[in-house]
Amino acid sequence: MSALKTLIIIVQTVILLAAACFTRPPESDFKSFVHRNMRTKADGLLSAADADAHADAVLKQCTLRNRVLWVEAVRDGQVIYVGALGHWFDRSMIDRNPSVG
Repeated sequence: MSALKTLIIIVQTVILLAAACFTRPPESDFKSFVHRNMRTKADGLLSAADADAHADAVLKQCTLRNRVLWVEAVRDGQVIYVGALGHWFDRSMIDRNPSVG
């Protein structure tokens, strides 16, 4: 019975790892995420064209590092966005809010 439980746990772990690997967001999804994120942050402060220009500047400065289970967007040696399980996450929010993490 113990061997069956171990087998089930191993199979579920492999399935979870495979799902994480196959659901990494693509580069095109990152570009649309950055544009959407910049428009949201600049809401009321900048026009949509200015927000898009700022997003394009950020995209030119970023490099994507493709990990096995996630993707990292790096700017100036700092990871600013992480893509995993079909979503992008803003890492800069962690640096700004010391109560998180």
